[in-house]
Amino acid sequence: MKRAGDGAENRLANETSAYLLAHSRNPVDWRPWGKEAFDEARRTNKPILLSIGYSSCHWCHVMAEESFEDPAIAEIMNEHFVCIKVDREERPDVDDVYMKAVQLMTGSGGWPLTVFLTPDLVPFFGGTYFPPDPRGGIPAFPDLVAKLGRLCRENPGKIAESAAAMTRSLRRVFAEFAAPAAKEKFSSDMLDRARANLLSRLDREDGGFGGAPKFPNVPGLLFLLAEHRRTGEADALAAVTLTLDKMASGGIRDQLDGGFHRYAVDASWRVPHFEKMLYDNALLARVYIRAWQAGGQPRHAEVARGILDFLLKEMRSENGAFFASIDADSGGEEGAFYLWRREEIVDVLGTNVGRRFCAAYGITEEGNFDGGRNVLHLALAAEQAAANEGLDPKTLVEDLERSCRALLAARETRTRPSTDRKIITAWNGLAIAAFALGGMVLGEKGYTAAARKAADFLLDRHMKGGRLTHSSVDAKAGGKAFLDDYVYLADGLLALYGATFDAAYLLEAERLARMALTDFRSDTGGPLRYAAPDGEISPPVRAVKIFDDAVPSPNAVALDVGRRIALIGMESVFSESLDDLESALASAAARVPEGNLYALASASADLVGRVRTALAGNGADATAADLARTARERMPAGGVLLFKGKETDAAQRRLLTKARALRDMRPVEGRPAAYVCRGKTCLPPATDAAELVRRIENAVSSNRKVNP
Repeated sequence: MKRAGDGAENRLANETSAYLLAHSRNPVDWRPWGKEAFDEARRTNKPILLSIGYSSCHWCHVMAEESFEDPAIAEIMNEHFVCIKVDREERPDVDDVYMKAVQLMTGSGGWPLTVFLTPDLVPFFGGTYFPPDPRGGIPAFPDLVAKLGRLCRENPGKIAESAAAMTRSLRRVFAEFAAPAAKEKFSSDMLDRARANLLSRLDREDGGFGGAPKFPNVPGLLFLLAEHRRTGEADALAAVTLTLDKMASGGIRDQLDGGFHRYAVDASWRVPHFEKMLYDNALLARVYIRAWQAGGQPRHAEVARGILDFLLKEMRSENGAFFASIDADSGGEEGAFYLWRREEIVDVLGTNVGRRFCAAYGITEEGNFDGGRNVLHLALAAEQAAANEGLDPKTLVEDLERSCRALLAARETRTRPSTDRKIITAWNGLAIAAFALGGMVLGEKGYTAAARKAADFLLDRHMKGGRLTHSSVDAKAGGKAFLDDYVYLADGLLALYGATFDAAYLLEAERLARMALTDFRSDTGGPLRYAAPDGEISPPVRAVKIFDDAVPSPNAVALDVGRRIALIGMESVFSESLDDLESALASAAARVPEGNLYALASASADLVGRVRTALAGNGADATAADLARTARERMPAGGVLLFKGKETDAAQRRLLTKARALRDMRPVEGRPAAYVCRGKTCLPPATDAAELVRRIENAVSSNRKVNP
């Protein structure tokens, strides 16, 4: 056993998680989540101190340095508790249950998550960050640990009472939407109310919804884009445009490398929380691309390219899959890698160029961060900045671009923040979808190739016995997959099929969706469980993720994927599950619309009519290639693309036996043809790109009537 201050490794030393390994030399006798720790707690009748965090979490680092690395505090922890450390990215099911417990106790949550449990894993007290000394009304961590440890020994009845009350509360929370729902359906009235509610919370000066801290809320932005298509509501598109433009010019976007930080601590997107997450960037790339399709603003396409290029440069592994995150800290200080003093910029760029850059990017002597340092943000529009300098706007933009490249090169000499090299199946599914969409809509073949390489790695290395694993480190995969792993990857593979017409990806997407809708189905027929039953000793309740958070609800993604597969004609194997899932999500959205915006975006596509475009002909033919390019560029969210060619491999032949939508599609008088359908209404086939554009625009329009 590790003893406080002896310098030896503790029981985390054999883990693969970067977060757990970072604590492997703490004097705390940390144990990983599992049977060994649970048995020890029951054998000794000791309560459990559960600490949950992740590698790129700034305040997790702070608490580790202040408390977990302190031998005196560690000794108190080891004396009173069995101490368990969990990487929330490895065990999101555990994190979800105990996060909800802390939110019930305190009204808020976050990381590091600090929860005190009975030996039976029932929480009785919890919070987030605790300082080593009393601070701002928060008790000192060592005092709290000692007090709770004594209470467990001296008054176990009070602890049991608190634990029982918390168990009842948790079961109510998780059962609220798990019971069989009335056969409720999404309706236009429900969507209208949700849209009005979201727009009422729009910050009409700086974009986004609500005040500081401000998060991108990608599900909400995708919902407004879907509603713009369904209703023609100009305010919906304007809200998306405002938000995306303000984020793109703010400090939440790394103005030098194009990636986005986690969120902004202020209402104007200027000062970020500096960690960079794969899921944020994958989702933001998607929404910028969809906004480019809807509004035709070239700057949105450029921001999307910047995000995808950042992921390729900074977060892609040698095997083509994508890492989980980049730390907020470098050299032990939050944001140090990204911050600039005015004199540093002038030293790199020279006096005149540096002055112009500082004016454009809001760089001052006093700084907009602490210690006279600055977060780069676009403070002036190019036209205004050029007018101030007496320059042509194009000349100034080119000048600023050169300056950004020079500063990026200078920044590379600094101590870099660490990268969590964990490859998470679900988040890579989001990245695959974003790169496939970028390849289709932006016409970048390299993005399609990147999506294919990541997908091939997951299907090879994250698949064991036909079932997914959750994550890998250095190509060593492990951990049973969760619902989001299945449905996010299925979503990515559907997009990748549209970008490549490789039937193997579509067949695999259908298989994963079917597994999700059967293996994770609850006994009540409500929303899908987050974790499939596996016999492991578990928290007092099972996680059910029906609401959006930083990522879309996996239940909503499951429904959307299922509806798109149904559009292809492959739905019969799980149509009953889809109906049950729609009822559960519609019931939840009627009660809590702001938590179900991705489901509402999917419902919006259903109500206006999903678009299916099927191409028939020789794929090597120039006309067929032109039709495919046109269909890919213009395919709306929620739609599907299909291809039926003369050349067929084994996967394509299997697809033809399963996809009813392809059976009657054929060339017209020997020429390649594209068949565009919305809902159950199909238009006459198009045999050239211009004709196909008219067909798709007709089908995509908000006018419910589809005309030839």
